[in-house]
Amino acid sequence: MSEDDPAPVDRLIAYRVDPDGRDLPLVPASGRRQWMDEAKHPYHCLPLKLANQAGWFVLNDHAIEVLWTGGDDHRSLTVHHLDGGAPHLAVSHFGYGLLTFHLPYLFRTPPGFNLLVRGPANHPKDGVFALDGLIETDWSPTRFFMTWQMTRVGELVRFEHREPICMIVPQRRGDLERFVPEVRDLATDPALEAEHDRWRRSRQQRVRDAQASRAGVPSNWLQLDYARGRFPGGPVATEHQTRLRLQPFADRREVGADPLGFS
Repeated sequence: MSEDDPAPVDRLIAYRVDPDGRDLPLVPASGRRQWMDEAKHPYHCLPLKLANQAGWFVLNDHAIEVLWTGGDDHRSLTVHHLDGGAPHLAVSHFGYGLLTFHLPYLFRTPPGFNLLVRGPANHPKDGVFALDGLIETDWSPTRFFMTWQMTRVGELVRFEHREPICMIVPQRRGDLERFVPEVRDLATDPALEAEHDRWRRSRQQRVRDAQASRAGVPSNWLQLDYARGRFPGGPVATEHQTRLRLQPFADRREVGADPLGFS
């Protein structure tokens, strides 16, 4: 590729189904979570932070309270909208304690890409559970819903204004099927076994130091080799990410508008 050629772009497009209707905000997923803010130390876990950011959020636009009586009929679940006007996108549609959010978009991914539709990663919510779906959004002309399963009967569950209600993650179709899973003894890879043993001994020493300390957790308790992309006592990994930088959705209201030159 020459310097004059643009870099290839994978498009994730959210088509408004009703241009005069209600939008739901689409934003890169935040790395922060309220429970992590309160506990503080989970932010030292790089895998958690990266998983938090691995997709785009769809944000709620009405504060709502949801109550399920435990029945199977759709009338056994009620949705109370606490602010904002119509249209109301959260409804009881299927029964069985299922809360449905109607998303006002038809999503399109590049050829060969599905869209994993799930709840916000590492964002537990008491009384309700987000259901996942995997959709072939590179060809399907249909919209999809975001569905949550109520898990408590007779208790109000609240979704706040601008709370994430959905996380979308493009996945290349067929990638998982390409893997050939195996189980092996670690001893069959002596170099990896030596690296693991070095990490294990370092970890055990940190545990002993923490247990013996009278002044609380010692400053060297955090084992940050992985967060720094470094082998224990050794070199730095050739590829390492400490954060994800997803691009925001750009609003292209004009038909055919494409500042990147691919229209």
